[in-house]
Amino acid sequence: MVAFICPKSASVALFLQLFVMQISITLLVQFLFLAPTSMQAHAQQRDLSSQDLDAILQDMRNNQFFTAASILSFLKPPFLENRITLMIPTDAAIASVVDRFSGLTLQYPPIVQYHIVTRNLNFKQLLLLPQETWLPTMVPSKGVQITNNNPTNYTLNDARIVKPDMCPSVVEAEIACHGIDRLFDISSVLAPEPENPPFPSEPVAAPTPPVSPPPPPPPPSPPLSPPASPPPPPLSPPPPAPLATPQS
Repeated sequence: MVAFICPKSASVALFLQLFVMQISITLLVQFLFLAPTSMQAHAQQRDLSSQDLDAILQDMRNNQFFTAASILSFLKPPFLENRITLMIPTDAAIASVVDRFSGLTLQYPPIVQYHIVTRNLNFKQLLLLPQETWLPTMVPSKGVQITNNNPTNYTLNDARIVKPDMCPSVVEAEIACHGIDRLFDISSVLAPEPENPPFPSEPVAAPTPPVSPPPPPPPPSPPLSPPASPPPPPLSPPPPAPLATPQS
């Protein structure tokens, strides 16, 4: 287990350890017994390999997201798969909400799932989406909404992306990670799925340069005139008639 740094007291650190251990148990119960439909919905996705998970954790630690890395290393969530986007709160963001947790209940697994968007969206692709676009998460019928699509102040449910594309080691596994400055609130009015969600069923492709139209064909060449025949040679004058010989 990798120890994480928390600005709270040692008792808070112990609380977080108990918290994530409880989540690991309740997640297994929820996904193996209570939510077969949810598992079937993701049956076509490829499970995340242990190598990919280790790469994610290392990328998170390299970017100073120690608390979230510790939580994921505790959980090793069985539902993690490819083609997802992890929204990862900073250490300070997690520490700021520890005091709200008065007990360990089954409400915590959805909090983790609520920070996993079920599409692989790097930051360049997120910038293509208009403001108020709703993005589905692993919590059924719950998602997050783009509340500001300014590249310098990009927010989802008012949580600002402070570290975009922080997991380069798992790009080939179609996984994106973005660091955010606060936790998403699953009870937010922005969470429920709208009647006509604007987000497409497939991930948005990165923009491709416009294809230049082919150049117009050259104008047709004028028909070639047949070569002119050379003028006929001048006629030679007829030879002079022979002189008559006088008869004697």
